Amino acid sequence: MKNNLENAFKDKLNEFEAPYDPQAWEAVKGKLDAKATGGGSSSAWKWIAATAVVATIAVTSIVVFNPDDTTTAKVNRIDKEETPKNDIKNSNIESEDENVTVNDANNVSNGSDQNIIQESDEKSEEGTTLTESPNKEEANPNRNNNSENNHVAVSFPSDDNDDSNDPNNVQETATPEKVNYIAGNVTSKEICSGERMSITNNGAKNEIVRFELDGEIVELKKASTLILNPEKSLTINFVDSDNKIIDTEFIKVNELPTPDFRLEANIFEKGVPVTICEAYGDYKEIIWDFDGEAEKEGKKAKHHFFEKGDYSVSLTVTDFNGCTNSKEKEVRIEEQYNLMAVEAFIPNGSDPKTKAFMPFSLTQRDIPFTLTIIDPRDNGIVFTSKDASKPWTGIDERTGKMTDSETVFIWRVQIENSLPNERPVYAGTVVHK
Repeated sequence: MKNNLENAFKDKLNEFEAPYDPQAWEAVKGKLDAKATGGGSSSAWKWIAATAVVATIAVTSIVVFNPDDTTTAKVNRIDKEETPKNDIKNSNIESEDENVTVNDANNVSNGSDQNIIQESDEKSEEGTTLTESPNKEEANPNRNNNSENNHVAVSFPSDDNDDSNDPNNVQETATPEKVNYIAGNVTSKEICSGERMSITNNGAKNEIVRFELDGEIVELKKASTLILNPEKSLTINFVDSDNKIIDTEFIKVNELPTPDFRLEANIFEKGVPVTICEAYGDYKEIIWDFDGEAEKEGKKAKHHFFEKGDYSVSLTVTDFNGCTNSKEKEVRIEEQYNLMAVEAFIPNGSDPKTKAFMPFSLTQRDIPFTLTIIDPRDNGIVFTSKDASKPWTGIDERTGKMTDSETVFIWRVQIENSLPNERPVYAGTVVHK
């Protein structure tokens, strides 16, 4: 209110002009001339004194009603902490992230430690240089002025000795190291389904391997490896930070073969039990595994299971793409192999197959052996033979007579050069009917 009243008086005084009256001026002049003619020096001094009083009053009025025209303004600093964030205008900060760096050097009027004031072109008491506005007018800091051209930007030193506004203090900003993007090292460009492949960053420095995988961007730092197990073929595009392709690798995933085979068991060939297997399809390599007892190669394979029981037969194939797969089946051996010997013979019978005793396998196999017939009643040896063409006819070689019918005898065969997994000794009983 006080400022408004002072401004009103000042404006009125500035605009005031006394009306000019020629007659009044002539009257005053006549009186002055008359007194001057009278030679009164005291009257002249009185007019000089009156003029000085009027001048003093005028100067005092100007000083009272317009103090800002003769006084250098004192500017109070505004600390950063006292300036509300909402008063900062035209700021480039759009995020409150502490990692965001904002360079506000060219926007002095918007800083929280800066104020817009009006002042004459001189230094303040704090040593701050006031930059004069373009219209060269002096202004009162407390007066509301609508002219934006009268604004003067003033920068104050901060309490923490911030030298950022000092033109002589050039702060070096660390230039971030340029990141180079390279293609990764792919271990295998053609694999089989279920196999693994890997991508490795073999960069010599701090290069980054960057690529897209399943809709996501993957980055590998130096010496890092990513192991993949793709189910189907895929293309890997190695890209830079702008997702521009710098290299491409195609990974071909071949399907696995589907092996299958037929199997026959509980049959005999040349006096020995045999399991026959045959694979379907053509493959680069075929390997058979007979329950860990033997491994064989080829489209067809045979194996001898001599003991009664259940066994597994596994077929492993490798196709022409180098892919491998297996198929396994179970086989049951129904009878214990015992040289296919009969349980009884009839020396006086009409059937030539049962008129004498000789294990049938020995007649089919070309191997050296020794057959021994024992009488369990006295553990005496009744008969021996090393020739499959000379079976036991029931004669006791000790007496040369026919043994008693309905008598049980023990037989035993010692085999030389037996087959793999075959026992060398066989034994059993035979009844003389």
